[in-house]
Amino acid sequence: MNVITSATLRRVQLDYPDAADALEDWHTIVRRTTFGNFAEIRDTFATVSWVGPDYVIFNIRGGHYRLITRVNFLYQSFFLKHFLTHADYDHWRP
Repeated sequence: MNVITSATLRRVQLDYPDAADALEDWHTIVRRTTFGNFAEIRDTFATVSWVGPDYVIFNIRGGHYRLITRVNFLYQSFFLKHFLTHADYDHWRP
């Protein structure tokens, strides 16, 4: 899958160094995998959530953070939308 944009991911890693390794692991797995639907994402990431119509939310670093993405299965892409602390996520609305 493509990650749009990887530069955003690197910026987040600098801003949240305690999450950098977990984000790098996520990025490595996603880049090397082809997902055809949400069930296939869940097979790889057990704690992932789907928030319609096309938001896929990943728990990062044991749930301390949420990586909010939009997925496009046709184009095999994740668009990075937000990286939030658990507390900030409680106030996020799609």
